[in-house]
Amino acid sequence: MALLSALFVWRQIVWFNRQLKLDTLFKISEINRELLIFGIERPELLEILGNGMPTSDEQRRYLQLWINQADIVYQAASQKLLTKEVSAALTRDIGEFFRKDGVILYWKEVEGYYSEGLRRFLGRAMMAPHQSTIKGIPPDFIE
Repeated sequence: MALLSALFVWRQIVWFNRQLKLDTLFKISEINRELLIFGIERPELLEILGNGMPTSDEQRRYLQLWINQADIVYQAASQKLLTKEVSAALTRDIGEFFRKDGVILYWKEVEGYYSEGLRRFLGRAMMAPHQSTIKGIPPDFIE
């Protein structure tokens, strides 16, 4: 009887962990969607991705929201709340975003306010080359 109870508890824990990972992914995806919609509704915010330093407080705040979102992804990944595949995909997306000129310049201005762990995470993400995860497709085909 004790063995059956232990198995039941173990199964409940497994289900709970799966639900927690799925919930984390949904929340991260929802925030990403909201930030993208906000940028699409205000095209001047998206201009900073390639045009140097942000020129307005609103642009700085928008970049700050994205940095905070990257921090949430980093925290979730470091706490193992994301699967390896999801973590890798989000890290690639973050790396691509943080390789934009405007984002790099702003990040260099504010990185001292963030944890060493996040700085290392973003450094690795920015330096990682884009690699296709689809077998048979060369990485440069995607770019």
